[in-house]
Amino acid sequence: MVALLTTTLVLLIPVGAWALAATAVATEYAERRARVDVRAMQPTIRRVAPYFAMTCLSIPIGLLIWYLVAGVESEFGPLAGAADRLVTSLAVSFALTAAITLAAQASIARARLGELVGPGRNRVVPLIAAPSTGVLFAYVLSFLMFGSLHSILDGSFAPPPGAVDSVALALLIFGIANFGYLGGAFASNRISNLVNPQAYGRAMARVVIGEIPVVLGLVYAFLQLSALHP
Repeated sequence: MVALLTTTLVLLIPVGAWALAATAVATEYAERRARVDVRAMQPTIRRVAPYFAMTCLSIPIGLLIWYLVAGVESEFGPLAGAADRLVTSLAVSFALTAAITLAAQASIARARLGELVGPGRNRVVPLIAAPSTGVLFAYVLSFLMFGSLHSILDGSFAPPPGAVDSVALALLIFGIANFGYLGGAFASNRISNLVNPQAYGRAMARVVIGEIPVVLGLVYAFLQLSALHP
């Protein structure tokens, strides 16, 4: 049985974060819909619905990670020692990634809701979708880690001294690095007019710049995980 802590981190926190973010965007939509100036644009929930679909990626990925943990435990029994430390670190990193990227996406959607339901929709959607790469990166790291976990559990490979601690720290750093998306979102939201191509380019560039710390965190975590491979 997967530990309650791991289940909370990879399943409950992403679902709760998505629900909170979706509620914030839906509330903003309802408030703007009640205003005369926005009502004149005839916004419909159909135009807002893609946001809810785009931002739920962390939920199925969290479920896949949970099944990976369950599969390992069904084969080797309850995790302990280095294996438990690695799985818990991965779960914490994933929970951070999911919560932070959802906050960034909700920030963009709320700030640009008028454009999302108007003619600027095709420019807002890529801005919202960009932070989702953090969740995909976390999924890649999970596969790399579980690839080594079997060798550790069956006794065919013993990680070098300090390697587990280094990986745990690297995964935590990766999770925290996703704050770059939130900073990029806030900076991007300061550009008000996406109709202008130059302004849109600057808005997208700020989101992309926010991804740089995430990529650096990914590379660092990848290098540390390489020490766990036989």
